[in-house]
Amino acid sequence: MRRVEPATGSEGSPDDQAAFREVHARLGGAFFTEKSQYPPSDLFGPLLHAPRVARAILELGGALRDLGVPSGDGGSLNDDFAELIAFAVFARMHAEAVQQGRAFAYLRPMINHVPRALRSGTRREAIRALVDGDDGALLREEREVAEFVRAVLAGSVDDVCWSRMQAQLGPRRTIETASYALLDFFVCRLEAALGLPDATREELDLLLKESTP
Repeated sequence: MRRVEPATGSEGSPDDQAAFREVHARLGGAFFTEKSQYPPSDLFGPLLHAPRVARAILELGGALRDLGVPSGDGGSLNDDFAELIAFAVFARMHAEAVQQGRAFAYLRPMINHVPRALRSGTRREAIRALVDGDDGALLREEREVAEFVRAVLAGSVDDVCWSRMQAQLGPRRTIETASYALLDFFVCRLEAALGLPDATREELDLLLKESTP
């Protein structure tokens, strides 16, 4: 059940209201306006009660990948790689939620990301493998990224784990990979905390089957 109604922009200080207008303008970009039963506005509407928090989330996201904001260079994470990170996060959070019997099982963000992921070149088979927990169906590079992301989420990154990823990506992209994984984790937890409705596995399976790149 939704716990917070969308903000109107009249709340808070003049600085808050200015941040509200800035975020509202950014949300008009293509990254946030794709048609979906679970649109990003469901999150950012309530989140705009704290508009400077919403702005900071967008600024961090735009520093890591292309969010369709003309003023940003989108960091160095290509869309296909960023989506692989995202699905590694979503799949791990989904598996843990199911194991713990949670009502919100993090299928909602998967629904939002599937079309963009497929368009960017993320393999459909990799998405399915991550959701199903089938690492054997991942390519070696995909599996290494997924293992690194899981370690980041668990707080279990060691020297070997970091060195392997840094050898593949370099220092900047390794830091950005860890940062983007944690940003996705943070946003997913906000969706659950705000009581947003989750999607179903049937919806996800159908979308994966019917979506075209």
